[in-house]
This record gives sequence, C-alpha cells and structure tokens, in this order.
Amino acid sequence: MSEHPLSARSSSGNRRAAPAAVLSLLILIVHSYAGPEPARAALIRVPADHPTIQRAIDRSQQGDTILVSPGIYEENLNLYGKSIYLSSTEGFDSTFLRALLPMVPAITITSGEDSTTTIRGFTITSEHTLGSCAILCKGVGPAILYNRIVANSTADNGPAGVSLEGPNCRPLIRGNIFDQNGGPAIGGVKVDAALIDSNAFIRNSCQIGPVMHFRQSANLRINRNLIHGNTTFAQAVLWFEQVQGIAFDHNTVVQNYSGAAGSLTFRDCDEVSITNSILAFDPGRYGIDWQGDGAPVVSGNCLFAHDSASCSGFSADTANNVFEDPLLCAIKDYDFSLASNSPCVRAGADGWDIGSITGVGCDERAPMPIMPRPNDFVAVEEMPEEIEHTYPEYPEKAVVAGASGTVWVQALVDSKGIVVEARILKSSGTNYGFEESALRAAYKNRYRPAMREGRPVAVWVSYKVDFMFRH
Repeated sequence: MSEHPLSARSSSGNRRAAPAAVLSLLILIVHSYAGPEPARAALIRVPADHPTIQRAIDRSQQGDTILVSPGIYEENLNLYGKSIYLSSTEGFDSTFLRALLPMVPAITITSGEDSTTTIRGFTITSEHTLGSCAILCKGVGPAILYNRIVANSTADNGPAGVSLEGPNCRPLIRGNIFDQNGGPAIGGVKVDAALIDSNAFIRNSCQIGPVMHFRQSANLRINRNLIHGNTTFAQAVLWFEQVQGIAFDHNTVVQNYSGAAGSLTFRDCDEVSITNSILAFDPGRYGIDWQGDGAPVVSGNCLFAHDSASCSGFSADTANNVFEDPLLCAIKDYDFSLASNSPCVRAGADGWDIGSITGVGCDERAPMPIMPRPNDFVAVEEMPEEIEHTYPEYPEKAVVAGASGTVWVQALVDSKGIVVEARILKSSGTNYGFEESALRAAYKNRYRPAMREGRPVAVWVSYKVDFMFRH
C-alpha cells in the first residue's frame, strides 16, 4: 500500500519506565470518590447534552447539576454567576480539564456564585499555558472537592492551585491532591474564612509558601492535610502574614525543604493554635517560626529533626509536645501511618494520635497511586502497549512550505491507559507547528497500562513522530 504524500509516523523510542509512587493510607478521603450527588434542579450531561463543559454552563440555570463523562476537555471555564454543581461522573482519574488560554484560570468563579457552588472530581491543569492558576475564587465561597490540581504555575509567585480573594470569600477545600504546582497550592488575601481539610500537598515548589500563602485574612481552619516533598528556597513551606485566627490541627508536615526559613512561618498573626500535628525531617531552620507579638498555642505535636530548632520566636511547652522521631511506617512509599511503637500514638491533645493519618500499624495496605514526574524511574514488569493510535495532522504551514520534521514526545499513561499529560521531549527546531500537532494527537492515543507487581500503574513513555512531506 502506498503512503499518503502527507504523512506522520510514530515510532517507539527508548522508553524509560517511571511508575507511580504509592500513597499508602494517605488520606482516604482523597481517593474515595463517592460519585455525584443527586440532581437539585435540571440535570445536564456532557457530552451527551452539550459537547463542551462551558456550553453546558452557558445553558444552565441556578442550582442545576452538570455531570461530565470521562475524557479530556481542553477549555477554560467561567461560571458567570451561576451557582451550579459541576462534577465528573467517574472522578479525577478519568476526567481532565486542561486550560486552553494563557493567562486565564482553568476555572473562574468571581461573579457572586453562592456557597452551593461545587467543583468536584476533575484533574485540573494549565501545564501548557502560561501564568495563571487552576481555580480563581473572588468574593465567593465554593466547595472544591476531590480534585487533582497539578502542574499549574504563575509568573509572579501568586497562587497556582486555588487563588482566593475576599471579601466574602469562605471556601471549603476538601479531599484534593495538589501536585507539582509552580506556586502556592492555595493562597489568598482578605479571605474571611476557609476550611482546608483532608488534602494532600506534594511536590509543589516556588519562592514563598509553596503549600499555602495567606495575607490579611481570618478564620483559617487547616485540618488533616498531608504536606510532603514541597520545596522553597526563600521562605517557609506555609506562610501566614497578618492573619487573625488559625487552627492548624492533625496535619502531617514531613520531608519538605524550606531553605532559610522553616516549615511554618507566622508574621504578625494572632489567635493561632497548632495541635496534634507532625512537623519533622525538614532541613530548613525551624519547625515553627513566629515573628510578632505574643505566641501561638502549641500542644500535642511532634516536632523533630529541623536544622536549627523546632521553634523560633517562642518556646514550645516540652511537657505537652513530642520531640522524638515520629516513626512513620514508610515515607518513601507514601505511607505516613504511625508505627505501633510510635511516640505519637495517643500523645496528642486529649489523647488523640498525632498526625493526619487515622489508624496505627504498618500492616500491608492497598497502594494509592500518584502520578510520577517525567524523570522518576522504577522498573515495571510490563510497559504500556498502544491499542489505539491517532496520526497527527500535518500542519498547514508545513504543507505550504513543503517542510518535514521530527518530534520526540513524552507521554504520561495512567493506570487506565489514558494519556493524561504530554510534553515535547525534543522539538523539530522549526516553527511549522509540528510540536502542537504531535501533542494534540498524543492525548487521543490509548494504551494497555503498565503493570507492576500485578497492578496497573502510571508511567511515562517516549516516542518519535516523523512528519514527512512527499511531493
């Protein structure tokens, strides 16, 4: 059979397996996706009723429910004042929202939507756009539930995950995974109140507060979160400035890198309590850095292995806190449970176990996958096998110029065989659009997933795409 004169070929390169790390008993609520709630008014389905999510929003009324089937949706959403329940049907493992426009949030909620507004069950990323956050909330208090917010970044060190701005900003942020964002995962100014509960913050990085950065705000409740593997070279991992009222309870903050500061920094804050939390294994200077008058209430915590001291600016009560190794089960395997002989067992305030993870003991548990980074590597027994292939379109500019080129693509194939991220490993060195065409096609390919120890896992694969112009 003769080839079409305009053809694009894909061929396997040296595929470097990169399996998912396991998140053993991280925070059960993160992956225990319970499915959508019953419809409160009209029920709109995407793509059955409307081809895009934004079209469904535009056609919706106050109180409607929009259910989104699995797939990859390349669009930026704006709720335009509509208080709706927006949910995937299968959870964030199979439903992806990719921001299409640069400098625009993936989801904008800024027009007076009320507290019934809900965003649930999506992987949200702006990896291939520049300079904006995943979700922008201004003067509203939505529920942001059970999403995976990954690979977002901003140009000014502003919040890259969820950006909050008051007044009247009172969000509920629960059960999300914030992963590999290039800016604070959550941050805001003049926030009236926020409940940040049972989230995982992993591998985020920026100059200041890669996990949280709040200013001139009040009434923050930060409960049962895992905070691990985040990096900042300038300031603390969590940074609070001029905040009135912070309850930091039952959190696990371990193995972050905070440069010259520490795990938590409070500047000119008041009415702060830090209870039942693990702050450990941070090579930064302090566990808790207090700058200002008074002192926080610090009780029932485990403070261990900081470079200079557990606390700065005040003295923690040695009788009511633990200063020993917390003896977590397996940090390298993302199992942050307490070993049965941990000094944190029932050592917290009122006899609670210290930390965010419920349950004691290191018995074998079903692993919970997180997505690997491009350079992560571990052997797998079986690599992904392509079962549906989409050939890239030949770019019009290249047709006019009669140009050819070669592109190397790196794609992240999840445990269901879906390409959830794709990037250019090596460009063609031209401006004919080969790279954009190859990326669009990559997201349409389907695979039989990689296998490790009898379980499907997410891995990165690389392959070559040849664009060959034939006269």
